[in-house]
Amino acid sequence: MTRRLGREDLRDLIVMALCVVLGLFAKRLVSPATSLLSDLLRMPGGGLSGGIGMAFLVLGAALVRRRWAGTLMGLLQGALALALGLSGLQGVFALLTYTVPGAVLDAVRAAFRWDPARPGFFLLAACLANAASAAASNLVVFHFTGLVFLLWVAMAASAGLLGGWIAGLAHRRLAALGVFRRQGGNA
Repeated sequence: MTRRLGREDLRDLIVMALCVVLGLFAKRLVSPATSLLSDLLRMPGGGLSGGIGMAFLVLGAALVRRRWAGTLMGLLQGALALALGLSGLQGVFALLTYTVPGAVLDAVRAAFRWDPARPGFFLLAACLANAASAAASNLVVFHFTGLVFLLWVAMAASAGLLGGWIAGLAHRRLAALGVFRRQGGNA
């Protein structure tokens, strides 16, 4: 027996696809600016630019109230980065390094009982997801150890805080515009 795709399902798929593409685009857009700072620190810049791109994944995870939405968006973003040649040194492991932050987003959503309106959700989700992304990239490509590893993950977590703040602002703006109203009540 096949199930038809309903309006809510289609809406969720569109939001997820849009957030995936905007996240990749935002990361590439801010990458030259973040490279100035990361080159000064002699650290890879993906952790810094990833914080801005993470804002869209966190926003998508907050807008799509489905389990595994973050993981699915991360996997899709990794596949898209791989297909477009944006995976850098990670190669096929981009599927892993993009999926891990999505799984972390799902874990944070579960810890917040799937309610993004709770205080601190956006900051914590983006901070932990971007730190997990940096740790996964380190496992695959960089192999930093000790203090250098901790500094790099802390830098990525800080950039994630900025991304979480941006996602929280966007979520509040969208709520004020009534984007979350659905037929039969509010979501």
